[in-house]
Amino acid sequence: MKPEELWGSYLWSPGICFRCGAVAPVAACGEIHSAATGTCSVIESCAACLIAMEHIHTARIRWQRQGIRPQTPEELTNYFVTAARSPENAQWLREWLAHLLVQLDADTVDALVFGVRGSVEIPDAS
Repeated sequence: MKPEELWGSYLWSPGICFRCGAVAPVAACGEIHSAATGTCSVIESCAACLIAMEHIHTARIRWQRQGIRPQTPEELTNYFVTAARSPENAQWLREWLAHLLVQLDADTVDALVFGVRGSVEIPDAS
């Protein structure tokens, strides 16, 4: 899908991108369900991050078809970094994944990366 097609398929409004923190036009790209609070939070991202996530999603589909499944945080990071647009973006992806892996358990990260697109159940931390 070309960026112009992707851009036109979302409803854009002013907001803050969950991925890069930019104050820009954002679009809903998924949701996170909290088992602890029973709430659902909408995830919104800017066009640049949305395109990057779509790129990662396509790479993930390719990995699944080839039977590739990262087993460690380092392998997971290496797979994501191949989708980076620049060295700076690669470093950002490494830091984001490290932060994500600290916050969530391995099964949740696996569901987030390889699970159903756009919907992830965050487990109760208690």
